[in-house]
Amino acid sequence: PPAVARCKVYAHLPVGANILLKRISEDIKVDCDKLTLFTVSKSTIVGVFSATDIVSNENLNQGQLIVRENKNSAENSILIKVVSAVSEPFVQKSCACCGTTGDLKRCLRCRKVSYCNQECQKKHYKNHKSDCKALLQTVGIPQVLYI
Repeated sequence: PPAVARCKVYAHLPVGANILLKRISEDIKVDCDKLTLFTVSKSTIVGVFSATDIVSNENLNQGQLIVRENKNSAENSILIKVVSAVSEPFVQKSCACCGTTGDLKRCLRCRKVSYCNQECQKKHYKNHKSDCKALLQTVGIPQVLYI
């Protein structure tokens, strides 16, 4: 499902490449020093980030990011998607599954539906799955990175 568990937000832009690589390395269980961050446009590597670089909208140029364990091999590459904010404001104030209010987490894909916990999100996913893609309307410049 796209909400609480599967799409993890790694950082809001701009962010230091070292911070982004550290967060990713914790998830994939690979030493941060062994990872390389690239920017890619039209399936071609157009830049390499050093640990001291800042990943921002300006140096992405609407491209994607790839993390590789071996910088000379495409094997074990991970695509990092860069997405923008949705055009419509968030309106839902209760869990889409059980209806409770309080500390809710929004679906990261469409930002229209909220859940009180991962269990409710999983229960409701069959209903939400088809609507989720249709609700996504990106506007503006890239803001969030996720895998």
